[in-house]
Amino acid sequence: MFGFFKGNKGGGGFPGFGGFGGFGGFGGFNFQQLFQMAQEIQRELERIKNELENMEFEIEENGVKVIAKGSGDIIKVEITDDSLLSPENKEKLCEAIKNAANKALEKGRETVAQGLQQLAQKYGIDPNMLGRMQ
Repeated sequence: MFGFFKGNKGGGGFPGFGGFGGFGGFGGFNFQQLFQMAQEIQRELERIKNELENMEFEIEENGVKVIAKGSGDIIKVEITDDSLLSPENKEKLCEAIKNAANKALEKGRETVAQGLQQLAQKYGIDPNMLGRMQ
């Protein structure tokens, strides 16, 4: 196997670190606390993710209202300007629906990013790490 897993004066594990399990000679670093913090972050991340996925984001623009969920699902499209329903406005209507849907989804993405940023600040970690934990 790998040489650094063989026993040594420190009791096995990585040389010079006082054993694989505790790393006692490594400035008193406590892996159990680190593991507990990681579990807490994971639970908090899951809670935030569930909360945000169920949030609704509403945008009304150019005669169209779109409601999207944080999960990325469009749950409602409503035409609020009846003039868009005429045949000559078909292209304008399609464009308005597309734009409103994209803005509602973007609003959801921004809210998710803000939630992850707040969680990262709470634990003093890089927000990019949270994206990998999802």
